[in-house]
Amino acid sequence: METYTQTLHSKMKLHLERHIFKRGANKGDAPAGKRYKSHYLIIDRKDHMALRFYKTDILKAYPDGSIMIDCEGYADRPTTKTHLNQWLYQNARMCLASSRVMSHSQLAIYTPKGAYRYYDGISFDANGEPTTPLKPFLALRIDKDEVAELNTALDENGFKEMFKVLWGAVTSDDCPSRWDHLSWQNVNDRTDVFSMPDTYAERWREMVAYFAFDIKTYWDASKQRYDTRYIKRTPTNTWGAIMSWAKHSMHKTIETEVFAIPVLR
Repeated sequence: METYTQTLHSKMKLHLERHIFKRGANKGDAPAGKRYKSHYLIIDRKDHMALRFYKTDILKAYPDGSIMIDCEGYADRPTTKTHLNQWLYQNARMCLASSRVMSHSQLAIYTPKGAYRYYDGISFDANGEPTTPLKPFLALRIDKDEVAELNTALDENGFKEMFKVLWGAVTSDDCPSRWDHLSWQNVNDRTDVFSMPDTYAERWREMVAYFAFDIKTYWDASKQRYDTRYIKRTPTNTWGAIMSWAKHSMHKTIETEVFAIPVLR
């Protein structure tokens, strides 16, 4: 005796039959969630069932159990993901999520079979296997050429030699407020701070002081008020913080050879 397995298509069709609008502008459709959300609907498209969010059929379910997800460029919107996942997860054990994969934030479809990089039009069969070509996951990698340029500037323009002297000299009194406008902090190319000493050398002490101290707020019981404590980092940690700031935008996005991430069991 064959066991009947409900598909997403049959679940959507049953939902429509139970909650169908019998009058009004959405007559013949059904609310996908709360009844007052007329922009979030289940619609019978004859050859498939559709989950419509505003003007987009973000999810299509077919009688053979296959599905297609197409958010038409809105997949990264929190409301789109929420409304899609209300049906996708509860009824197909799949979900769309923004995840940090290989140091790069990207959209992925998580299924019982694995995780796949999302793109509009991605499709799966009744068993959750992808049926359209997969796209490789992206990765964020440091740009070695830009880092080499930074290292050259550090060596040739004196900052590396001056750093230990500046670190030993700065005190909490030199530490600028986190609310101050710092001319070196918002440059477009951060290597310029080290490659243009005529412009920025006079700000190096301020910069070292900025990164040399952790500022902690604590309750001073004797004074009955919150106070601030400056804790000086080690030279190694201070240098690391400066380099992390300097290299912040020295990354490039590359395509990997990873097309699927297996599910951990």
